[in-house]
Order: sequence, then structure tokens, then C-alpha cells
Amino acid sequence: SFVREKEKVSWRYANIFALFNLTFLIMVVISLFNGMLFFFDEDGWYCDGWAYGIVNFFDFITLIVELLLVYKYKKILSKEAFYTMLSFSVLPFMSMLTIPYWTPTPTYLSTTLSLILILILFHGEITKALADKEIQLAEKERQLANSRISIALSQLRPHFLYNVLNSIYYLCGKDTQKAQEAISTFSDYLRDNMSSIEKRKMIPFDDELNHTKTYLALEQIRFKNISVSYDIQTTSFMCPPLSLQPLVENAVKHGLSKKRGGGTIFISTKENEDSVIIEVSDNGLGFDVDSYNLDKEVHIGINNVRERIKSMANGSFVISSIINEGTKAVITLPKKDINK
Repeated sequence: SFVREKEKVSWRYANIFALFNLTFLIMVVISLFNGMLFFFDEDGWYCDGWAYGIVNFFDFITLIVELLLVYKYKKILSKEAFYTMLSFSVLPFMSMLTIPYWTPTPTYLSTTLSLILILILFHGEITKALADKEIQLAEKERQLANSRISIALSQLRPHFLYNVLNSIYYLCGKDTQKAQEAISTFSDYLRDNMSSIEKRKMIPFDDELNHTKTYLALEQIRFKNISVSYDIQTTSFMCPPLSLQPLVENAVKHGLSKKRGGGTIFISTKENEDSVIIEVSDNGLGFDVDSYNLDKEVHIGINNVRERIKSMANGSFVISSIINEGTKAVITLPKKDINK
């Protein structure tokens, strides 16, 4: 068990050895009735039985097997663990030299000392494992914090704010009612966006979808030739905040806004036995996936989404694109991690 915490070795040797010792245990039980290994005389004193040598045989085989197993897994064990585990064979062997003069106390003392050393080893390993886990959690928290900062910077880009405000300014002189509606939508977008950035837990997909629709409503004030098609088959699951909206924003900005005649964004969800799948695709300009990191803005946004999906939902994110045909982003979320 100790070795398997470091490397998934086979249980075969342990199972064989367990059967070996089970045989010895059965012999001990039988001795309670026939005195084969031990018995108690008329005065109640313990006495060795006529086959007591079998006990020494099993002791000897046990120590040899343990010694061989420690050497077998020497490369897996640390130096400290190797010598500590080795003591469980070596110390009892050394104590056997005193059997003709003093028995069985040295054997008991050596075994107890070895077990104390092993207990100290296990305690140290557990403490180290807990410390390493805390370090990993702290590092993941740091990465998530950096990710939230990157999200804040990427989601509140000045050019987007300026464009929305310019659109509202234009509506104020043309259609005051639509201008008021646009201001209300813009307020909802800013509130939901800042709220999503601060959240450290997953949110209902309905909330993320509504935030995405709010964003699209603002963009469609400027880009009237961009349409959206929905195929939402399921919404009863949780998802990382700002996992859908940034993908739709990339589709608008890099796929459709620069395409003559605009295009369509397709948003869908579906589920299978194990997972929920979210797809965002467009029939825009597309790009070369192998070199997309040349555009630092796109690269940061996509990596932020990928990191949140992996760390918060244990999910996966894949993006594919064909130049002049469009782009597709697929998020796969395991059901066991996202059920409401």
C-alpha cells in the first residue's frame, strides 16, 4: 500500500503473501485443539508444541519476503523509506542471534523499534503530502486569481465600451426609447460581467446564457447583419462563469464583424450519458489555429476559458477553424462535476 501511493504496482505479491500467512493463521487456530504449535500445561503455563519449528519457519519466510520486496521497489522508495522499511527485516534478523541466550524479548524489542520507525516515516510522508497539497491549492488559487484579472482586463476593453456608448449616443438622437433600452441592457451587462469575475464557484448555465444574450443584444445595435441561432437542448447544469460569453465575443469580433455581409453565430447545448457539450460556431472568416497565439488578445481569452473549464469543472475545451469558412469551439463538461 505504501509503494502504491507512489506508483501503481501490482497487488500480486501482496495477495500471494496474504494466502501464505492465512495458512499460518489456520494452523494457529488448529493448535488451540491439538497443541501442534503450542499448548498450556496443567498449571496453565505456555509450552511449545511438537511442531513449533513451523513458527520459526514462517517468521523466517516472512522476513525474507519483506526484505526481497523492499529491494524490488528500491527505485520507487526514497532513501529514508528504503532503510526504514528494511529495518523490519534487518532488526529481527539481528535479534535472532540472541535467541540461545535471551528469548523472546530481543525479537519483540527489535520489532517494536522497527514499527516505531515506520510510524514516524508514515507520519512524515502524510505531513509532506498535506503540505504539497496545500502548495498545489495555493498555486491553483493564484492561477485563478490571475485568470480573473485577465478576464477583467479582456472583458472590459475600452474599445467595446466606447463602441457601445457611441451606439447609445446615436440612438439618443434617433430613437430615445431604444436608447433607454440600450442603456438598461448595457447596465445589466456591466453588472453581470463584474459579478461573474468575482465568483469563484460555478454558476447555473441559464445565468451564463442570459449574460451572453445581453452581450449579443449590445453588439447587434452596431452589427445588424449578425444573427444568432440557438439549439439549447439542456440548461440543467452548472458551468464556470464567463465560459460561453468570451467565445461568442471572439466569434463576433474576429469572425463576423470584419466579414462583408455579416453572418450567423450558432450556440447549442446537448448531453450524452456522461457529459454536457456546449458548442459555439460561426460562418465567419476563420483563422489558422496553429498560429492563433500570434494574436495575444485572442490567445489570452481562449486560454482563460480553457483554464477555468479545466480547474473548475474538470472539463475540456477544443477549438477548430477553417479560413473563410468559420470557427467552432466545443466545451465538454463531465456530468458528475456539474450537476445542480
